[in-house]
Amino acid sequence: LGFAVTDRSAALVRTTSAREGPPEASRELQDEDLLDMYVENFVSWAFRRKLCMLYVAQVGGGCLELRPKGDSVSREGHVRLPLRPNRIILFRDEVFCYSYRPE
Repeated sequence: LGFAVTDRSAALVRTTSAREGPPEASRELQDEDLLDMYVENFVSWAFRRKLCMLYVAQVGGGCLELRPKGDSVSREGHVRLPLRPNRIILFRDEVFCYSYRPE
C-alpha cells in the first residue's frame, strides 16, 4: 500500500437530512473547542488519513463518484459506483476524492 497501518482513527458518520430546504449552518467554534483541541485533532486526522472505508448502511439509491486528486477538469479516471445497502467501499484517500450523489 505504500504506508504502514498502525491504528484505526475515529469514525466519521455522514447522513442525509430528512429536512427540506437548505442545510443548517454549522455552529461556531467555542472556547471549549480550543481547550479540547477540536481543531488540532481534526487537522491532524486530515493529514494522517491514507485509506478511506465507506460502509453504506442504508441508502435510497444514488452513486459515489471517485475522482483522482488534482484532476478537476478531465473525466479520465473517474469511477461511478452505484450505492446499495450493506456495501463497503475502500479507496486511498491520498489518491482519490469522492462525492456522494443521492437520487
